[in-house]
Amino acid sequence: PFYGQFIISILRNEGVNSMWARNGEEAIKILENNNFDLILSVLEMPVMDGFEFARWLRKNDKFSGLKLWAFSSATMVDIEEKVAQAGFNGFQSKSNKDKLAKIIVELVKK
Repeated sequence: PFYGQFIISILRNEGVNSMWARNGEEAIKILENNNFDLILSVLEMPVMDGFEFARWLRKNDKFSGLKLWAFSSATMVDIEEKVAQAGFNGFQSKSNKDKLAKIIVELVKK
């Protein structure tokens, strides 16, 4: 997917090691065998969407403290409230590529 490649290219340019999962279930398998400082998650994923993934992550003591940021092309008025309720630390629309890139760079430098 375009945005996955876009995000990975930003991370590589910042010297950040990253892994990509196609859905929440695949992300869980990757998490169980690796350590991460930050998770960037798209909300619209097959099998297990970003909301389900966030709820799973927050219920699991081993991963509950990880920084988790949501990305979506959705334009729901209450999207930020929904992501917060699911356990995300923040949200950014994918519609503004420049702002998206800036936020990703800020997140990885924290």
